[in-house]
Amino acid sequence: MFVVKVGTNVLCKRKKISDMPEEKIIDPNRVLKLSSEISDIIDITGQRVILVASGAIAAGQEMLRKNKSIFPEKTCSVARKQALAMVGQAKLMELFSFGFSLSENPKVVAGALMTHNNFNNDLELQNFKNAVNALPNFVVPILNENDAVATDEITFGDNDQLAALVAANLNAKVLALLTTADGVFVKNKKGENDMRDVLFADLIDDTFLDNNMWNAESNGGMRSKCMAAKLAAQQDVNVFIGNWGKNSLEEILVERKSQKGTWVY
Repeated sequence: MFVVKVGTNVLCKRKKISDMPEEKIIDPNRVLKLSSEISDIIDITGQRVILVASGAIAAGQEMLRKNKSIFPEKTCSVARKQALAMVGQAKLMELFSFGFSLSENPKVVAGALMTHNNFNNDLELQNFKNAVNALPNFVVPILNENDAVATDEITFGDNDQLAALVAANLNAKVLALLTTADGVFVKNKKGENDMRDVLFADLIDDTFLDNNMWNAESNGGMRSKCMAAKLAAQQDVNVFIGNWGKNSLEEILVERKSQKGTWVY
């Protein structure tokens, strides 16, 4: 089993809409490309792939752009972001459903909205495992935070943590945290940033995180990804953090190599 997490910035492009500020919108071509690559992985390996996809808020923003004055991108409250996510989640699923239907061997999508509390409740966690394991491999589960009820996650951007919890609890072989960054950059003794090809989970602690202040546009950011990687790696999941634009999923998940990225063990 493989788990792939894509952030909002990975799925979105920026577009200028008339006289309004530039905004993020879901790029259908990226959705199609990701759907195709995941479908190919399933066909090549026979393994299940679970997709954890951010982007619901951006999708909702795009759908309600005529009401831009009501839903400004940067200033809307948590409650309004939750409302945008409710609108956008349906659109996100629609895009992926269409994308997977175009694969050489078409796939079906299944959706689930989750919170951290689901993993703290033994019965709910077991029910989730049972449901996923009952799905045939040609069905691709697409998961997201349940933003309508989980305000802690929506303010932190915790799909990274959600992906790690899924990978750890379902015994995934690889967790791919796909981002627009080339990998994890760590300060060397000269104070310069060096990209790490390999990072050991035991080294990721508060001191490490505080000493490496990453500039991140998204809520999750590199700090969140490193914390998620540690969580999954400590459960024997191989974790990749890197730029999807410079690495194919086949390279990451099947060949376990990368052109640009950091592996966490």
